Amino acid sequence: MTQEKNKILITGVRGMLCLELARVALNRNFDVYGVASSRQDDRAVFEGIKLLTYDITKSLNIEGRFDAIIHCAAYTDVSRAESEKE
Repeated sequence: MTQEKNKILITGVRGMLCLELARVALNRNFDVYGVASSRQDDRAVFEGIKLLTYDITKSLNIEGRFDAIIHCAAYTDVSRAESEKE
């Protein structure tokens, strides 16, 4: 009987921190799911990550159960964030 892998969901999976978290989780035999806002460059994501495309500023409805969820997504347009503070 094969033991089921633990599932982890990481938002912002194209970021440096997230990619490192994903690498560690994969090395520890987790099933890794990564949330990204678009499929702009799938090469930026490690092999082994199941990539999910969502806009997390809207409702995030992902089917399934995860053993852990790590939220690392961030707004990266610093100039725009300064000019549009709301």
